[in-house]
Amino acid sequence: MRKGNEHTIGSAIRQMMKENKLTNRLTEVRLKEVYETVMGQTIGMRTSEINLYGKRLVITISSAALKHEMNLSKEKIITLLNDALGEQVIEEVVIK
Repeated sequence: MRKGNEHTIGSAIRQMMKENKLTNRLTEVRLKEVYETVMGQTIGMRTSEINLYGKRLVITISSAALKHEMNLSKEKIITLLNDALGEQVIEEVVIK
């Protein structure tokens, strides 16, 4: 191998994911894994769908009362989920 072409496996995988536009999908999967842990079991049970579009998180809730409460706490949701993911992934939350 030439010295100029040496990469770590991690950097090569990150580069491949970026080139194939897989990072957003992987982030969405990680988000779905931590969502119920961060938000709690009650909210997790009443959440029917979680989607990440760029930096916008769209959450579909089946309970009108819970939907209202979550609309009042959007900034807290952003902070909690970004902290759980360890990076600034979410900038906006839409509750449906």
